[in-house]
Amino acid sequence: MNHIRMLILVLLLSVSSTLAVHCQINIKVGYSGSFPQKFEVNKVISDFNNGIGKSLEDKMDEITSLNGLTLGARYRWKKFGVDVSWQSLSSKSDFVGNIEVVGQPLQRITDRWFISDTDFSLGLENYFGNFGYGASFGYSTL
Repeated sequence: MNHIRMLILVLLLSVSSTLAVHCQINIKVGYSGSFPQKFEVNKVISDFNNGIGKSLEDKMDEITSLNGLTLGARYRWKKFGVDVSWQSLSSKSDFVGNIEVVGQPLQRITDRWFISDTDFSLGLENYFGNFGYGASFGYSTL
């Protein structure tokens, strides 16, 4: 995480120090939400609830939404722009109850599972006046 921050800072400082007056730097800070339709993690949660978790008092809830922070920077010089973004979305689900383990007495458990989706992207843009278009390449971890 610190390497990415340092890379963005060095990139912005080096590019802004070499180019003169005709450029623009935008900083992006925001809050994002996601509502995944077919989320494979929910199959794992359902299998847990129907298997080991049958006797739980409070079963795990399916993950219906993710939300979190979005950060980014755009550097525009004349008709060209470069956009760098980072997004971290997360959610959690917890359960409480007694679980039977073969050959042992009932065990009381309380647990919380966290899920996180982190996205990194780099985009190139081309502008015509105030309008532009471009392409972005991203890397996502779940």
